[in-house]
Amino acid sequence: MGELLLITDDCRRGERLARDLGPFRSCRLHDLYDDVPPTGSPELIITDVSTLTSPAIERLQRVLGLVRGPDVPFLFLTHGNAPRAAMQAQILGANGSDLTGWLWAGLIERISQD
Repeated sequence: MGELLLITDDCRRGERLARDLGPFRSCRLHDLYDDVPPTGSPELIITDVSTLTSPAIERLQRVLGLVRGPDVPFLFLTHGNAPRAAMQAQILGANGSDLTGWLWAGLIERISQD
């Protein structure tokens, strides 16, 4: 497995999520509000943004436009309003969203197969 790019609006929460992945794969954390875009070519992108304001969605669109290749799976983790988050995930082009509380290993395995 290649590198996972985890985009978050809370680096401490993102670090915990990355740790939960354990040795499953290499994980690079990117702060959504960092003005310097991430580099590299991830094989999987996960966004973990709890405050989905219009500026946050615009930043996600910009970052995803820079780093997401045509075949790179993208998982949108949700917080709060599930119907709204599902629409936001669709607008951003996510392959899936964590609306069912999947376990991490199953979640990564599932999105990697898309």
